[in-house]
Amino acid sequence: MAETVTMSVTEMREQIKANGVVLFPSKARDYTSRQHSAGTTGHVLGGSEAFEVVVTRNETGDYEAFLAYSEDILKPAAYGEPDPSVVDALRSLLDVTATAAAEKMAVALEIGGWGGECWASYGGGKVLELDDDEDE
Repeated sequence: MAETVTMSVTEMREQIKANGVVLFPSKARDYTSRQHSAGTTGHVLGGSEAFEVVVTRNETGDYEAFLAYSEDILKPAAYGEPDPSVVDALRSLLDVTATAAAEKMAVALEIGGWGGECWASYGGGKVLELDDDEDE
């Protein structure tokens, strides 16, 4: 039987933003570069700060959740199904971004886009051997 996981609104927002980094890595890199160019001090963790989760209310009264990225203004990158509940609108956006991120990661694994070789296998998951040369 599948375990039910309950996430808070804050946890959903953070996971949606983390999924944004997987889906739109160039937007995360661009944001990080702009922060460093502007002289912002501190460490930018994972680039998820490049994204914001915005909830709006449409003309029918339903809530809509968007993943947006910032350039000069916030621009939408993904959105979920409208819903009368804010939480369910966020849950829809989480489902959209999680599904898309899973598909993108599966494609990357198939074409060897993540370094190729499997370093170790645990249960149904694997740890990939990544090329760390660019970090040196």
